[in-house]
Amino acid sequence: MFTVLDTTFTAEEEKEFIADFPERGVFTVALSEENTVIGFQKIGPFAQYTKAFDHVGIIGTFVCESARGEGVSKQLFESTFEVAKQKGDEKLFAYVRSDNERALAAYVRQGCEVVGTAKNMQRFVANTSMKF
Repeated sequence: MFTVLDTTFTAEEEKEFIADFPERGVFTVALSEENTVIGFQKIGPFAQYTKAFDHVGIIGTFVCESARGEGVSKQLFESTFEVAKQKGDEKLFAYVRSDNERALAAYVRQGCEVVGTAKNMQRFVANTSMKF
């Protein structure tokens, strides 16, 4: 398993997540031809306690195992970046499990660079950074 999502969310929890989603946030969904969700990407604010970081976001990406290697993340990035720029994001951070080489490579292909690795965690997490 290469996702940080380790619990299943109830429909009610998903509704709460959507209702509480930040106004500056971006949420993009990829659908299959059968109209089922095969991936999503979200950007949330880096910090909500100050306006000093309003140009910085935290990005997360998920693609279903059955859809990996099909270009889903590339399409998500294109769509999400377009909206993020319109909302004023200039820089994004992503936190990716260090053993998730496929995700790290996807972010690097989009212009991210690994800027650090969190130490003393159960699973090391690479921090990637990208400027538009």
